[in-house]
Amino acid sequence: MIPIFFRFLFEEMNFWVSSLIKLSVIRRFLSISFISFSRFFSLFRLSIFLFGSMFFVYFIKEDISPDPLLKKEDLGEIFCKNGKIDYEGVGIALSKHGVPLMDLHKIIPEIKSMIPGEWIRNATISTKLEDHKDKMVFKECTLKHSGYEVLIKNENNIITSKWKQESKKQFISIRSGNFPAENLSKHFPDPMVSEIVRNFGKLNLKNKVINISYDTSSRKGCMPVIKFIGIKDSNGGYASCLMRVSGSDKLYNPIKECAHNEPINFIRPVDGRVSSPYGMRLHPVFKILRFHQGIDYASKKGTPIRATAEGVVNKVVFSNSGYGNMVEIIHFTNKGKIISIYGHLHSIKVSKNQKIASGQNIGCVGDTGVATAPHLHFGLKIDNKFVNPSSLKVFYKSLNSDVLKKLRNEFRFCKSKFKK
Repeated sequence: MIPIFFRFLFEEMNFWVSSLIKLSVIRRFLSISFISFSRFFSLFRLSIFLFGSMFFVYFIKEDISPDPLLKKEDLGEIFCKNGKIDYEGVGIALSKHGVPLMDLHKIIPEIKSMIPGEWIRNATISTKLEDHKDKMVFKECTLKHSGYEVLIKNENNIITSKWKQESKKQFISIRSGNFPAENLSKHFPDPMVSEIVRNFGKLNLKNKVINISYDTSSRKGCMPVIKFIGIKDSNGGYASCLMRVSGSDKLYNPIKECAHNEPINFIRPVDGRVSSPYGMRLHPVFKILRFHQGIDYASKKGTPIRATAEGVVNKVVFSNSGYGNMVEIIHFTNKGKIISIYGHLHSIKVSKNQKIASGQNIGCVGDTGVATAPHLHFGLKIDNKFVNPSSLKVFYKSLNSDVLKKLRNEFRFCKSKFKK
């Protein structure tokens, strides 16, 4: 570009200098007829070219001259913007910061799944964008408010989120209204709302005062943990409540008769259909009416069998009659003990007096003893009397004294906080 410019400039100046030498400058410019149209156009062309070249050189200089404040590794420039989210919402705040529309479609759902609207309002937001080939690319943003801090990042075009909370306990009292889940979602993230509804789904939560305490310091980098949920009754007391004690993930009910006992849930011992329920039936082998003292689960031979709850192996029997190969497990409760029976096993993988965890593999489905096909006979006894296994879903174990002490102290503390 520069050589062409100087060549053209030389030719034009040569013409005008030679003309001015022959005649005086004033005469040439006053006598318009002396200047032919081609010469006048040449002058006009020179002027346009000079101005255009000046602008061209100016902009080229701006582009190629390095910014003395930038280092070589900073050529992909990072732009940081800070602000506060007002009534317009987080989407408008991010768009004002220059976040591209395509990124907004990914970021907004991620933020809404983490933080409810009431938590976002008046929060501070810090956004980082990168200038990549004249295109702004979203890098990360941080939302921070009382009791929480959330980091949203763009990692290889995948939007990820992470909690970065402050160490703080929160106590909130709200009225559920006619749409409890919807009103709760205004104050808490979706996972916390799901936990509340799941634990109190059988109760009528409409138009109830709900006291909730959550702790942001118990799990760094994770969702805040609910510590206390209390449903108030018309007398000002608690119709129902659940709470977690420090150092435990389990929810305890501190006001019922079983408040000071730890709930243990029964699980299904094997995968398969119920081939024979509890109660009177026509015996498949003896062809007579006989009371069936358990439930039969039809399953393939060798299917793993799970302990229905934690306990201790009370009996292991190897036999070709009756229930065949059999295992008995004792489950100790606050009011006695429950015995679970597993019959017709092909193989047994536990021994007497062995401690068993809930869901632990104790053997495999078989057809030993009196049986027409591979299946598991599952029975339950309470106070040495057979009961319908499907009627018992949970039992209660005596709480550890340390846990009981924490439960009482923290329940007393929560009640005092919500009275203020």
